[in-house]
Amino acid sequence: MGWFGGKANDSNLLTAENEHAALEEAMRHAALIMHDETERAEELLAEGTSPFHKLARACTLFVRATLGFEKEIAIVAIKRLQESEDCAYEHHRMAARNPETAFQSKIYPPGAEYMLAEAESQAMAAVCGVLTESLTTTLAGFYKLRAAYKTLLILSAAEKKYLDEHFPNRVKHPKGSTAASSIRSGNTGRTRTSTRNVAKSTHSASRQDDDDDDDNFEDAQDTLADADTLPQDLSNLKLNGQNADGDFDFRQAATDPIDIFTHSGIAMCFGIFQLVLALLPPPIAKFLSFLSFNGDKPTGLNLLWEATLFKENINGAIAAFVVAVYHDAMVAPSDILRASDLPLPRIRKLLVDMEPYCEGSGLYTLEFSRLLSIEKDLPGALKFMKAGPTSPLKQVEAFKTFETCFFHLYQHQYQECADSFLKTVEMNTWAHGMYYYIAGCCYVELYRGCEKGSDAAKAYEVEAERIFSLAQTNLGTKKILGRKLPIDIYMERKMTKWRQRSKNKNCSLLDAVGVSPVEETIYLWGGYKKMRSEDLQTSLERLLWSEDHKKNPHAGYEPVDERALLGFLKATVIRTQGKTLEAREILEKDVMRYKQSELKACDNSDDWVGPTAYYERAVSYWEEAGGQDGPREKLLAADEDLRKVEKSGDQDMDVMLGLRLGMARESIDSALKGR
Repeated sequence: MGWFGGKANDSNLLTAENEHAALEEAMRHAALIMHDETERAEELLAEGTSPFHKLARACTLFVRATLGFEKEIAIVAIKRLQESEDCAYEHHRMAARNPETAFQSKIYPPGAEYMLAEAESQAMAAVCGVLTESLTTTLAGFYKLRAAYKTLLILSAAEKKYLDEHFPNRVKHPKGSTAASSIRSGNTGRTRTSTRNVAKSTHSASRQDDDDDDDNFEDAQDTLADADTLPQDLSNLKLNGQNADGDFDFRQAATDPIDIFTHSGIAMCFGIFQLVLALLPPPIAKFLSFLSFNGDKPTGLNLLWEATLFKENINGAIAAFVVAVYHDAMVAPSDILRASDLPLPRIRKLLVDMEPYCEGSGLYTLEFSRLLSIEKDLPGALKFMKAGPTSPLKQVEAFKTFETCFFHLYQHQYQECADSFLKTVEMNTWAHGMYYYIAGCCYVELYRGCEKGSDAAKAYEVEAERIFSLAQTNLGTKKILGRKLPIDIYMERKMTKWRQRSKNKNCSLLDAVGVSPVEETIYLWGGYKKMRSEDLQTSLERLLWSEDHKKNPHAGYEPVDERALLGFLKATVIRTQGKTLEAREILEKDVMRYKQSELKACDNSDDWVGPTAYYERAVSYWEEAGGQDGPREKLLAADEDLRKVEKSGDQDMDVMLGLRLGMARESIDSALKGR
């Protein structure tokens, strides 16, 4: 009957004789995904019927769904992933029943490669479930995620056992963070049954397994892993492809492509699991901990780096992009970092090594451009982005255009930035309100750069008001669990504030805006770190507009929250210029002088600057200390200020700082440990 609606005929299943050829062909076609040729990859993979073909084919839809956050594609991807999961399950079942016909690995149990394919299918389906915005499908995804997690535990335990026995003296990764990851593992065979029951309520496709065969399969599964024998501390389950210094290479233990596929897949999947779980907001992380999901960032990163050693296959390539995205987009904006948190030379080498495998890839262009911007080469980043190939994937082109917007913004190229954001509106449906808002802010700066009352000023004013009107209409349309996004709430508040001020002061909307919203946006996205000295100087000049009585009719009459906001942004720019003492003096004189109650008393207040000023002062202490090995008194001063920020619980502050606050806490705790 094949793999749909019933049990596969044994004659359709792979054996040890033809498994290698199937894997090689599937991986060769899957490599097209890294060139953005997903349609061609899907077309070629559709010709194969192996679990490897079905997994890779489903992966093409998964990539499209996640890049574009597209509900319709996610729904189709879930069906395709269910087919992949079913196929892998049947092959695993057969390998467990008849191990003599299966590939004989000296490291993993029979059918391990199919267990991995099944787990990868389940994990991708869980992500797609969230994208469908369906509660039922999302909950089904959590069951799949837990089943995948358990499978990966079994496989990694088998690998560790083999390596400990045969390579006891290999150099291992240091243990991860103190937040050790654990899971109370149960019988994976029965987990599979419960997971499939949930899937049956979500998908029309189902199959009736033969009771005797399932009993035999359950027995085989029980021999793989009893609940009492699975390690409880995941930090002891680190794989050992190679440590940072290259002391051990997994290829010393195995060279067979199937073993390499299994090892790299475990490292990639487990690495993503651990990293993502560690980065989730505390409320979500607490909920998932009840399902025995606990993340460990050092463990996740170690595993992902190991997987990148095998960048010639799809597992290693995906791991490489995850590593790059994590560092470029999530770590780089942070201000308080340890030396090891952002290893730019290592990331650059990784991307350079990836280039031969990513010819024609828009994603590669995106990530390398981001790296250049982190290295403060914004002109080079913009040039590399524009010179890169046009991706056939509209989702990738949208990402590239979105990133280009900020390259323009950080160089104060306001017209180009606004045009790029308006172009992005036409390319995706992600966050139109935000695109319009930042484009409108750019027109505010263009307006301020013109002579008052000139034709150019009037034209910019009309366009800015038109765009802000569109922003107001589009903000709040995207929701998570029925709630507006925090950034939408923040931007809605800003525009409400301007309109109220316009009415109270009897002036135009643009004349009521106040402190440069472009500079506020740059802070929000961590842009000051990427700027050259001339860009920082321009930012300072734009901020000084607020104090210029000739240009700003409201100079000297601003409410206290506007004065504090101006002082805060000036201090940040000056601190980024390396003048930490001067920056701290501005914070204390122009921001910290106000009580939080005074800031909150202002209409639609920017009171987030109160607690965030303590974060900025903590950054200045950290930089004066020279980082983690600096004088203890400076580190303690940074720690004290950071604690004040953490106690505030301000929503707008959370939008502004995002992951930066968490990175700062990790870095300072690490620096003070044992001192």
